[in-house]
Amino acid sequence: MPPKKRKAEGETSIDGEQHIYRSMDHALHSVKVEKISLLMERELKLGSDEYPDFMKELRRRNWEKIV
Repeated sequence: MPPKKRKAEGETSIDGEQHIYRSMDHALHSVKVEKISLLMERELKLGSDEYPDFMKELRRRNWEKIV
């Protein structure tokens, strides 16, 4: 009987695909990150009378950290 094939240290398998990660936590994080789509940054020009309403909406959505 041939010897069993062993995984290299640090190698993990998710969904049948072979990837090399430091740990299973890193492999799972990679799967989560692959699903995230990022929006491109856009330039915004506001009139002086639009700024207070815009800031109020940012605060309502808790997006102040993004700006």
